[in-house]
Amino acid sequence: NTEYFATIEEARAAYPDDITLRNYELNYFISSGKQEELVKKLEDAASKDPNNADILFNIATTYLNMANPKGAKPANASELYAKSEDAFQRAIKISPDNAAYNYNFGALYFNQATEVNEKMNAISGTTDDDEKKYKSLQTFRDALFGKATPYFEKAYSLFSNDKYLGTESKNTFKSTILALKEIYARQNKLDKAEEMKKKYESL
Repeated sequence: NTEYFATIEEARAAYPDDITLRNYELNYFISSGKQEELVKKLEDAASKDPNNADILFNIATTYLNMANPKGAKPANASELYAKSEDAFQRAIKISPDNAAYNYNFGALYFNQATEVNEKMNAISGTTDDDEKKYKSLQTFRDALFGKATPYFEKAYSLFSNDKYLGTESKNTFKSTILALKEIYARQNKLDKAEEMKKKYESL
């Protein structure tokens, strides 16, 4: 790995605008899990190639991963979420019919809503303050579900119209359906929730 990376860096120094070499470098940082270095390289690549939706998508997912490490969330998690959101928006503006982009953007909001729901469930008291806190969290959670909905619905539509879904895409399609099923149930759209349930079972 050391020699591999050194060779890439030597090549990048000689040919800084070569796209293939740039992608080798980015893939190295992706595979090595060096997220801080990766996001700097991705941001640099995006500044030189601003209409590359794949780079913007990788920026979005990298910031999202940084906001959600295996341990405790970082102090700047809100900032990282905002940067991820911005990159997703830019990627989808360039490539609006990419099902994976739409699914993952929806998941950004959905997973945050799930975390809020866990905080709601942890409230065991019955005081007025507890009730206010619960309702405040509920409003926030429902807003996040609302933000996720159009992106999941777009992904659902795109996956539904794809006659040649591979295994990975089919799994993402299933995850999309399950997410919509839960959101519709929370929104009291029980007919739509039942539709998603039947669609999932049919797959």
